[in-house]
Amino acid sequence: METTTTTRQSIKLDFLDNLEGYDLKDSKYPEDIINEVADNLVPIYNTDLIDFASNYQGEEFWLMWLEESLGDSPLDMLRYNVYQLIQMVGMEVLEELQAEWVEGK
Repeated sequence: METTTTTRQSIKLDFLDNLEGYDLKDSKYPEDIINEVADNLVPIYNTDLIDFASNYQGEEFWLMWLEESLGDSPLDMLRYNVYQLIQMVGMEVLEELQAEWVEGK
């Protein structure tokens, strides 16, 4: 089985791929789109979630594993922390896109 390393950059690329079909530029609430895409990018199956978090290379690695958050179980907390990371990266993507739109005017 091949191990896939996850980084902020790979999350950004996944985000951009998953934003196709959405009209962020003309959306009244682009943050809602970011939240929806982030939710869809969180691994569904526990083994995939653990693999995602285990193979993440970035400064947030230990925060995903050790940060207490919402959830009744360690897996629920991990899932929420992974969502938080993905959502944060998604907001960065949105900011970068909005800066490009301003420059393109």
